Amino acid sequence: MNKSKSIQKYYMRAKRVCRGSSNISSSNIYFESNENEIVEKTVQIEQNVEEELPDCFPVFETNCLPVSSTHQSDFIDADVEETILHNIHVNDDFKTKLRNWALRYNITHVALNELLRLLKTTSNDLPLDSRTLLGTTREINSKQVEPGKYYHFGLKYCLENIVSNLSESKRNMELIEININIDGLPLSKSSSSQAYPILCSIVGFNFVDMVGIYHGNEKPKNANEFLAEFVEDITSIINNGTVINGKFYNVKIKAFICDAPAKSFIKYTKSHTGYSSCSKCQIEGDYINNRVCFPNGNNNIQLRTDLEFRSKVDENHHNGTSLIENIPGIDMINSFPLDYMHLICLGVMKKILLLWCCGKPSTKISFQKISTISSLLIKLSPYITREFNRKPRSLNELKRWKATEFRQFLFYTGPLVLKNNISKDRYHNFLALHVAVTILSNSQYKAQINYAFELLNYFVNTFKILYGSEQISHNVHNLLHLVQDVKNHGSLDSFSAFPFENFLQSILKSLRKCDKPLEQIVKRHSEKINVSSISKQNKTFPIYRDQHYPTLLLNYEFSKHFKTVAFEHYILCIEEPNNCCHLKTGEIISIRDIVLYQNRYKIVGSKYLNLRSVYDVPCKSSEFGIYESVKVNANNLGASELFDVDNVDYKCIKFEYPEKSVILPVLHTSHDTTI
Repeated sequence: MNKSKSIQKYYMRAKRVCRGSSNISSSNIYFESNENEIVEKTVQIEQNVEEELPDCFPVFETNCLPVSSTHQSDFIDADVEETILHNIHVNDDFKTKLRNWALRYNITHVALNELLRLLKTTSNDLPLDSRTLLGTTREINSKQVEPGKYYHFGLKYCLENIVSNLSESKRNMELIEININIDGLPLSKSSSSQAYPILCSIVGFNFVDMVGIYHGNEKPKNANEFLAEFVEDITSIINNGTVINGKFYNVKIKAFICDAPAKSFIKYTKSHTGYSSCSKCQIEGDYINNRVCFPNGNNNIQLRTDLEFRSKVDENHHNGTSLIENIPGIDMINSFPLDYMHLICLGVMKKILLLWCCGKPSTKISFQKISTISSLLIKLSPYITREFNRKPRSLNELKRWKATEFRQFLFYTGPLVLKNNISKDRYHNFLALHVAVTILSNSQYKAQINYAFELLNYFVNTFKILYGSEQISHNVHNLLHLVQDVKNHGSLDSFSAFPFENFLQSILKSLRKCDKPLEQIVKRHSEKINVSSISKQNKTFPIYRDQHYPTLLLNYEFSKHFKTVAFEHYILCIEEPNNCCHLKTGEIISIRDIVLYQNRYKIVGSKYLNLRSVYDVPCKSSEFGIYESVKVNANNLGASELFDVDNVDYKCIKFEYPEKSVILPVLHTSHDTTI
C-alpha cells in the first residue's frame, strides 16, 4: 500500500469518528502526498481554504484519533452536546450542586479539574480550577508541637458549623453544652504517621466538628503544649459567650469523652495499667499473673472528688498538672465519664468472647460450641435492619470485629445464640451485663437504674468466680462506676464515642497521598465547611416515600400507598426486615402497607400474637420490650388492621425461627434517645 492510500485510510477513519459534529469543517483536515499532490478521494474543500497543513497532521502519523486545535468539543457527539447545552445552566445553584457532588463522593482535584474543563465548553461561568470552585484554603498556618505540628480551626468556627445544621426550632437554646473528644488516629499501616484531633459535638445532637488537629510520627510529647491553644480558646468563650448568626449563646463543657489512654494523657494521670489508675475511685490494684487487676473493687472504695484531684491527695494517681484544670466549670472527675464504646464494647464484651474462644482451658468453650454459635450468628444476618452497619460474623473473625459488632452481640444476637450453647452460670453472667446495659441505654428505663447497678455488681462478682481474679481488669472494675455517670450525663449514648468514631473515618478518607497529611486534612475539612448543605434536621418528619399502587386491602379506599416512612432516627418499610415496630399502645406489628386514608397517614399491619418473654433470669425480658411470638400452625400474626403512624413508638428487629419470632427493640431509635 503506497503512502497516499495509507493517508486516505486514516482520514476516512477520522471522518467516521467526527461525523455529526457541525463544528468540524473540511478546512481542518488536509492531506498531502509525497509528490505534494492532494489526495483525490477526500471531502470537497471550500475555495477559501488555507494552503497549509493543520496542527492535527502529526496525529495521523502516530495512528491516533485527530484532535482539533480550535474546538475542544469536536469529539462530543452532536446529540450529546446539544443535550448538555440544553440541560446545563451554569449558575450559582448549579455550582453549589457541583460542589456538593464533588465533596459527597470525595472527587479528587485532578478529576474535578478535568470535569471543569469539559463543562467550560458550555459556559464561561465555571472556574477552571477545582480549588476555586471548592474554596480551598491555600495557606495552612500550623504551629510546631513537638514532635509534630498542630492546626487550630477554632471553637467558634466549629460551633457555627454545628448550629447551622440544626433546625430553627433547635437553635433557640440559650446555653450550648458541648462534649469534647480527643483520641489518637493512625493514618497509615505502613508508617507511624498519626493524628490527634480535638472534636466537638453539642449535647443531644450527633453533629461533630473539628476544633483542632495534631499530626506527627509520635503522639505529642507534652499534652499541655498540645492543648494550650484549645484551652485558651474555650476559656475565652465560656467566660464571654459567643454570637452565632446574630444570636448570643452561653457555652459550657459537659464532658470530655475519651478512652482510658487518652484520658490519662490529657489529665496527666497514671495509665490504665497502673496500680492507681482508676479515674473514679482510690482503689489500688494487685499484681496477679503478670498483670495489674482490681479484684477488690466492691469493698468500700473511696470515690475521688474534684477538690482532692486538684490537691493531689492521691499522689500515686498523678503524673503532673493538666491545663484542663484551668477551664471554668470543669470537674476533673465527673466531667470525664466512662465511654461505653471503649469500656464495654471494645473492653468487657471483647474480653469475654476472647476468653471463650482463645483463653486458657479453664475459660474456653469447646470448638464444637464455637462453630455452633458462629453458624447461628450467620443465620441471623438476613434479619439485620438498615440501622446496623454490619451483619453478624463468625467467631473465627472475632479479632477483626468492630465496636458496633460487639454492641450488636451484647444487645441483640448474644442472648439468642448463647442460649444452650454455654453453661448456665456463664449465660446468666452474660445476661446480667446485657440487661444492665439495656437499662442504661434508654432513659425510659431510668426507674430501674439502681437495679442496673445491682446487676453490674453481680456481674463483676460472678465474673471473678468464673474466670479468675486476674481477669478483673481496669475495664471490668469500671463497670461499677458506670451508673453514676449515667445519673450525671443521661443514657449511655448521650456520652458515647460512636459519633466521634464515625467522624474519624471521614478524616481518613480525606487523605489522597502520603505527603503532607496535616495540610490535606485541613484543606478537605475547610472545603466541606465552605459548601452549604441542607441537613436532615431541617426536614419535617415523618417523610413518606416510594409511592406504589397495590391491590386495595381491607375493602378501604386509600388515596395513596407508600413503601417507606422515614422518622428522624429510623426508617420503616413494608418489606423485610425493616417492617416491624412497637406502638405506644403496647402492640408489636408487622407492616404490610403505608397508606393515606381520609387525609390521615395509616399503617396497614398485623399484630404479633402469643407473646412471651425470651428469658426470665435475671428478670423477664418483656420488661424491656424483648419478646418471642410463638407460631401456631406456622403463623403468629393476627388479621390486618389500620394503625395511626403517630402511634409508632420505636422500631424493632425481628429474628425468624421455624417455631417462633424473636422481637427486640432497636435501641438508639426511640424518641427520647439519640443515635
